[in-house]
Parts: sequence; structure tokens; C-alpha cells
Amino acid sequence: LFSLDLLLNTPLRRVERYSGVDIPKYEGISENKNIGLTEEIYVDYFAELFLTQDSAKALNETVLTDEAWHSADSESFPGGVLPSSISYRGAEFFAHQEYKPNHHATVLYFADENMLRVVLCRTN
Repeated sequence: LFSLDLLLNTPLRRVERYSGVDIPKYEGISENKNIGLTEEIYVDYFAELFLTQDSAKALNETVLTDEAWHSADSESFPGGVLPSSISYRGAEFFAHQEYKPNHHATVLYFADENMLRVVLCRTN
């Protein structure tokens, strides 16, 4: 049971749980944990996931129908929840949820690059 709990409590699983987005199969990942305070925002977890072609194709369909996803063209990304060093510019879609006061889970989808950027952070 303990190892199952650890598996379900990885940062990526927490992003899924808090944001309401299922992380698709990926072929590469670059991640950083406990980055620290940046521009008065404490970044607990940051990762870039490089999707397989099949996962990207499936996600392209999902983002159009899943309520958790928002088009970057039609909706404004919430201000003050990401430091400028973690850019959301260029993302075609995003999912964001404040899952408890000042705690944010953000998923950015860069469809042209088949890449997801995921962030867990805290604001003041």
C-alpha cells in the first residue's frame, strides 16, 4: 500500500488530480522540483513533457471537448500565477485550477511542438 501511495502522489499525478487534466503518454520529460521563490511565486514543480505523435493527436481532440481545457486565443490566462520565467506565451491551450487558496496547478499545451508544460506553484 505504501508504494502504491507513493506512485499516486508523484508531482505529475498531483497535477492531474488538481487540474482535472489527464497527462497523456509522453516520450521525454524534463523536470525540476522545488525550484523555489521566483518573482514572489513559489514553484514547487515544473516539467516539460514531450508527447508521442499518437498522444498529441489524441490530445488535440480532447482539448476541444474537455471543460478543463481553455483556448489561449479565446480566454485570458490568469495573471500572477506563473513567474515570467515560465512562459505561457505560445501555448495554444491551457488548464488552470486554484485547488486550495493560493495553490495553483497549471498545464500548458504547445500543440505545434507536441509539448506540455506543467507547474505546481503557490502565490502570496
